[in-house]
Amino acid sequence: MAHETRAFPTFAQIPPEPTDVRPVRAWGPAANQVEMAAAQLMSDTAPSTWTLSGTDNFVAVARSQAGPAPAAESTTAATEAYAKELRKRATPPPPPKR
Repeated sequence: MAHETRAFPTFAQIPPEPTDVRPVRAWGPAANQVEMAAAQLMSDTAPSTWTLSGTDNFVAVARSQAGPAPAAESTTAATEAYAKELRKRATPPPPPKR
């Protein structure tokens, strides 16, 4: 294909410049806004700006909304049988190639 004779495109076939893109001069200020937003986010979420104290009320409300925990249907024997089945199906990794 590299040696085939083909017509080259003309300058008239170059598409016009798109009009729905950001002007070149607007990229710098937009990048600065992103950098400032990142710095503000880092400042707002710094380790010393928040704590996890007073969570007892939150836990109580969440537990009351969730309702009672379902009874455990699994027994030790059922769990062991499941684990045995998984071990039986498992295949060891191949030995390392030397």
